[in-house]
Amino acid sequence: MRRSAPDLPALPAAPLPDLAPDLALNTWLLPAVAARLRAGNGEFLTELRPAVALFLRFDGLDYEAADAGVQLDGFVRWVQVVLQRFAGVLLQLTIGEKGSYLYAAFGAPTIHEDDAERAVAAALALRTPPPELAISAVQMGVAQGTLRTGAYGGTT
Repeated sequence: MRRSAPDLPALPAAPLPDLAPDLALNTWLLPAVAARLRAGNGEFLTELRPAVALFLRFDGLDYEAADAGVQLDGFVRWVQVVLQRFAGVLLQLTIGEKGSYLYAAFGAPTIHEDDAERAVAAALALRTPPPELAISAVQMGVAQGTLRTGAYGGTT
């Protein structure tokens, strides 16, 4: 005999809290996004705009080592400093069986006329990490096009 799950009433979604005043949460937001939210312009966060993506693959960290977290943190912080120097933002870090990758953007959320040049300059600076970071190989790609910026997902 096959049983089906009982029909349950849908739970109403709770309204999203006002995120702008929460300073602790703002440390997790990109500064330009936090500024737009504080100004009451959150509805204008999603848009299509020209931007430049920088993809970086890296090797050399032994994730089984006791200090792997410290080493990864040091590398990510160094990448963030380099990106910030060229007005880029780190959007994603992926670590998995296919390798370790970073994804950065130039032109989102803040646009500049020379975002492509900024991305290439950042890539040149990122190609040789400091030896103390234990990164043995870096591979990068840079692509320019139209990027969707804004929030993803829904209220549930």
